[in-house]
Amino acid sequence: MTKKSIPTGDGKSKGAGQTHQEYVPLVLNLSVKGTQAKTTVVEIGTGTTIRNSDFRVSPHLFALLGSKKRAFENLLQYERMEEIPRLIRDMGELVYTSVVEHLGLEHLFEEGGYRVSVHSEGQARALPIELTYHERFIFERNLLSLRGRNDPPSDTLAIGRILIIADPSACYRWALREGMLLYDFFRSMGLSVKLIARPLQREKFLELFTAADIVHFCGHIAAEESRTGWDIGTGVFSGSDLVLLKKPPALVFSNSCGNTLPMGFTFLTLGVRNCIGTRWQIPDTDLCSFILAFYECLFRVGDIGLAFHRSLKGRYSRGDTMPLVFTLQGESGTRYEKSDT
Repeated sequence: MTKKSIPTGDGKSKGAGQTHQEYVPLVLNLSVKGTQAKTTVVEIGTGTTIRNSDFRVSPHLFALLGSKKRAFENLLQYERMEEIPRLIRDMGELVYTSVVEHLGLEHLFEEGGYRVSVHSEGQARALPIELTYHERFIFERNLLSLRGRNDPPSDTLAIGRILIIADPSACYRWALREGMLLYDFFRSMGLSVKLIARPLQREKFLELFTAADIVHFCGHIAAEESRTGWDIGTGVFSGSDLVLLKKPPALVFSNSCGNTLPMGFTFLTLGVRNCIGTRWQIPDTDLCSFILAFYECLFRVGDIGLAFHRSLKGRYSRGDTMPLVFTLQGESGTRYEKSDT
């Protein structure tokens, strides 16, 4: 595959006679054990280049990131939103100087135009690589997703049935409003939509989950014994409940108040193509502008990586930093199209 054009910061492409954007594939494999980091970067441009790096990270790196994460969550809790941008940039700069700076990837921040797929192992999964900052955030000029172990290649998926689970524990008013707005949006698209805003038994939830092409959950994440997952009002629904899943949804979007990335990786191993979730504790707040922008863009452009990138960057350019908590998981080149049936 040849590198035909590189998107610039103003959304235009550069390159002889090119009028469209073509993002160059780049795969980053990252493993951290203790203070030892091992990486492999595979970049496909005018040719394929493979670079391996071994380096040491500070023994205090993850403690520092944990401290900044807790500070971030406290700012959200007390609605000190004006302090959040600086803290997120500090966190992103720490990830850059500790890890990404060793990889020779300055061009991701200078010219951009890459479809970056990150596969992390060990402690590296705790790195918010999606927030890497070097004069600008990595997502500002690149598409980025966190990959599972054996994500299937990109293809086009037909979408006809939507399941929205909104505030099943009856505690969060913004989650309920989000579900109602999404219900109206999907109905306007001519899609089949089910909106559930009441407690559900696990068996019924699994039945509904299996029948959907997209599952959108907005509510609470909770722990039950050794299980962590969505609070469905009667208990916790986690990735382990999907072992008998006959047909997985294509996309699972989780807007809940905790770290759902481990749950998302479990979904990917069971056949879900993409998950969107967060690694942060976030309050019940208004995220409808970002979420509606994402779904509108998804059905307009098809490409989920591009839709996520545009909606995230669009909200950030308007001064909205809350959507930065969300992360795309799975194959970012998968395309979604409305079913004709």
